[in-house]
Amino acid sequence: MATTILNPSKKRTTFIFVLLLIGISSIPSIFAQSIAPEAMLNQNEGLIGDQVNLNLSVKIPKNYTIEFPKIPDSLGKLLFINISKIDTTKQDDSLYLQQNITLTSFDTGTYEIPPFFFILKKIEDTLTYPLSTNRLFLKYTSVAIDTAKPIKDIKPPFQVPASFWDYFWYIFIPILIIGICYFGYKYYKNHKKKPVLKPAYDPKIPAHIQALNDLKQLDEQKLWQKGKFKEYHSELSEILRLYIERRYSFPALEETTSEILEEIDLNISGDSLKQSLKKILELADLVKFAKYIPFPDENINSMDKAIEFVNYTKPIDIPPVQENPSDK
Repeated sequence: MATTILNPSKKRTTFIFVLLLIGISSIPSIFAQSIAPEAMLNQNEGLIGDQVNLNLSVKIPKNYTIEFPKIPDSLGKLLFINISKIDTTKQDDSLYLQQNITLTSFDTGTYEIPPFFFILKKIEDTLTYPLSTNRLFLKYTSVAIDTAKPIKDIKPPFQVPASFWDYFWYIFIPILIIGICYFGYKYYKNHKKKPVLKPAYDPKIPAHIQALNDLKQLDEQKLWQKGKFKEYHSELSEILRLYIERRYSFPALEETTSEILEEIDLNISGDSLKQSLKKILELADLVKFAKYIPFPDENINSMDKAIEFVNYTKPIDIPPVQENPSDK
């Protein structure tokens, strides 16, 4: 059998080559080990119920990515009540990533927080490198109780001095209800339909004669000359309404001006008479309800037009036809 004996110089060359390959292949692993994620508490001890902040941070090159650990809802009796999003900050050729976690516990004791594991990976590379943080301890204690002192009873509720606003609604609501009732009653009283008291008249006297006599008496009283505009126009309007009611047989005394004009439109054909009546009644409404002060010629014109309206609308007397004696 033939035996192959390597040259010592070739052995040395092969050994060096293998060492170089091992060294080159281990460079990324050594570099990854230089990246150290950190876990840090803002305090290592607190009272039960205190909220403690846990900060996870790591600095990596821009051509690397890193996967943060998945945080559970709790770790035994240690509760993770708030987990922030991962915040990334650029620093030259590196990326600084951090995440804040709020912890609390309602039981006393020392809690061990195990290492958190990260996965580092170079972009466009399939290799991954696991990294971990340091182990932490967090202690929760209760409030110190002085056993030498006697146990005290629970304090009664603290009485806050009453202010005006504590009684505001108790005062305001009754006043509001009373005010609504008062003004509602006033509104109802002022706007409810009052029964119309018809002026006394002698039915034996024809309507037009009664109206003309009443208008003459009103004119002789000289009310508007004495500044009594409301009384003057109210009486003038009432005289005309009574005449219209008796003449055309509809309740003019109980109707509004617009209703009277609609009825008159069906009974009278002359437009000038309708316009005259409209002006008289509308002026009377302005004086009575809007406290309008008419001019002297308006007062005189209302009287003249009222007399004219009665004269033009009064019934026409037709004399009876006499028989001719010769026809017998």
